[in-house]
Amino acid sequence: MLSRLSRFHHIPPSLSRLSAGSGVLQIRTSMVSDNEVLQRMGKRADQAEELVELLKGHLQCLQKAAEKAQSPSSQAQVESLKKENEKLKAEATKLKKELEYWEIRNGVQQVALPSSGKGATPQQAAPVAALPTIPPPTAAPEPAKNQPAQDKKKEKKSEKKPKTEKPKKDEKNSGAADISVSRLNFMVGKIQSIKKHPDADSLFVEEIDVGEAAPRTICSGLNGHIEMSSLQDAMVVILANLKPVKMRGIFSQGMVMCCNRDEKWTVVVPPEGAAPGDRVVFDGQEGEPDAQLNPKKKVWETLAPDFKTNSEGQPCFRDLPFTVRGKGVCASGGIIDGVVR
Repeated sequence: MLSRLSRFHHIPPSLSRLSAGSGVLQIRTSMVSDNEVLQRMGKRADQAEELVELLKGHLQCLQKAAEKAQSPSSQAQVESLKKENEKLKAEATKLKKELEYWEIRNGVQQVALPSSGKGATPQQAAPVAALPTIPPPTAAPEPAKNQPAQDKKKEKKSEKKPKTEKPKKDEKNSGAADISVSRLNFMVGKIQSIKKHPDADSLFVEEIDVGEAAPRTICSGLNGHIEMSSLQDAMVVILANLKPVKMRGIFSQGMVMCCNRDEKWTVVVPPEGAAPGDRVVFDGQEGEPDAQLNPKKKVWETLAPDFKTNSEGQPCFRDLPFTVRGKGVCASGGIIDGVVR
């Protein structure tokens, strides 16, 4: 390093013999000869201090040379040496603290040396107050008093509750057994007008009177299955409490109930004397219908497989015919053992 620095400025030989500056505390070790660890750490601390002072002298020489030469490279060298000097200072401070720690642990008394500056008078060495006992860096922390309680809590959390097996559904329609068909609002209606859907070839758009203030608009997929002319002014049964849905731009407010078998389609026909707005019910299935079915509950989808026509051509729910109280049962238009949708 001295040879490298000499390119910028001549360094007197006396700089190589610089010692520690004034006011720096010296650590005198009175440890026993067999304590090699403390000796090595003391030597490292002394060497670090000597390097720091040596670098200070070198840095001053470089600063003087840099001021004369005004060279960018010399400025870079100065900055580099400053950083190295700071690192060495930090290392020396760390070594001092470690040395003091181990000396105190081994019972070595700490003393302060008199100042070596000019005009300074020797002072009687005063013992440095002993530092509190510091646990060694590798010492494991003591367990908390409430550790057993915490361990018990962890054990309880880790215990898994035995899984209870859910009963399997043995019957296909076991879900339908818990839903009453009375939740479906079947009503008698009369088709006042019917036309083809402008944007869907399979749909008819009907205006149906169900005894309300205004007729309901219902889209049904009957185009191609039933002649449109035969549905004009026809009496039908609709499922009235489905949630309205938009079908190709037109909101449909219900579903026209139909019977089907072997590609033959008919509408469910109310009994003679039934009027728009009459409710269609099933004997023994009491209850009020939902104001509007929740699509997420899938009430209609669950009950739909149980809607069929019997051997007499009557639309039924589990052998219970579609009935208008006091007026009779509905007809399927000749569909026997078919489905009702």
